[in-house]
Amino acid sequence: MHLFLTGSKKVGKSTLLRNALAPYTSWYSGFYTQIHQVTDTHRKLYLTDTTGQRSALAATLTPSIQVFPQAFSSLGIQLVQESETHGLFTVMDELGRLEDGVSSFHQAVLHRLAQPKPVIGVLQQCHGALPAAVAALENVRLVVVTPQNRETCAKEVEFFLQQTLSHP
Repeated sequence: MHLFLTGSKKVGKSTLLRNALAPYTSWYSGFYTQIHQVTDTHRKLYLTDTTGQRSALAATLTPSIQVFPQAFSSLGIQLVQESETHGLFTVMDELGRLEDGVSSFHQAVLHRLAQPKPVIGVLQQCHGALPAAVAALENVRLVVVTPQNRETCAKEVEFFLQQTLSHP
């Protein structure tokens, strides 16, 4: 079973996940997306491995969005494939609409989710093809995070991690 947090933008999904993962940093692999503020109106989004050692520019976020699909088709696929054999579980933070149009990345993620090794991640609430495909999988449990239920969601994530680590 895999677990994905979802919910409105800026509700704290990634923060909740990263806080829960903090004690287990050497036990998982996968990827994060990280935003770097360049100016008040210009941000860059990087796809980064969970150790922070490898990253690729995935998008620039200005008044308009420019996506760099090669980040997903190269490093993204590599990190997803490596996660099949590295660590006790996989982190995917986050999946959203930026990956639309990168079918090879979609295929890699869906292939990884077909494997029994647990995945925990964040799934944007958006109209992207990949989030819709992930949400439709029978072996994926979605947990909707709201400002009112963050504490309960944190307990669900911790329970998932404890179950995962007690039955590797």
